[in-house]
Amino acid sequence: MEVWAWRWEGDEEGLRRLIREVLRDEVWWWGMDPAALRVEKGIPQAFLDRGAAFGPEGEVRWARRGERFLALVLLDTDSGKAEREGLEPIPGSPWPAKEGRVLLQPLADRRVHPPFDRYPHGRPEGAVRARAVQHPSGWILLSLRGFVS
Repeated sequence: MEVWAWRWEGDEEGLRRLIREVLRDEVWWWGMDPAALRVEKGIPQAFLDRGAAFGPEGEVRWARRGERFLALVLLDTDSGKAEREGLEPIPGSPWPAKEGRVLLQPLADRRVHPPFDRYPHGRPEGAVRARAVQHPSGWILLSLRGFVS
């Protein structure tokens, strides 16, 4: 299994359009700023300082830089979307990846204090499908793909 990686930069509306076009219908997102962590289904209406949108086909991670956003786009296929979306390929891509599951922290645990009591799949516990992606330099990142009950 491989994951293709691109860099993107633009404004908030461009980021919303990018997520809609590369991830399509089934999208979840998580975001954080200094005071909040949010996890929801769909495309964000307003973007927090850092976060990621993800779906079965890939992930878009963003970070706010003033009025602009920088994004890392990770997709399971090189389907020609890069030319249409204005994405810059990251050298060395595609990167090897393995599918796995990551357990979610049970929200009923008293040590957890998020501003929500259920994950977007409707349960206070569960797991997410993820890709463990290995960069050629050796570091590994987890790229989320969807909730599992």
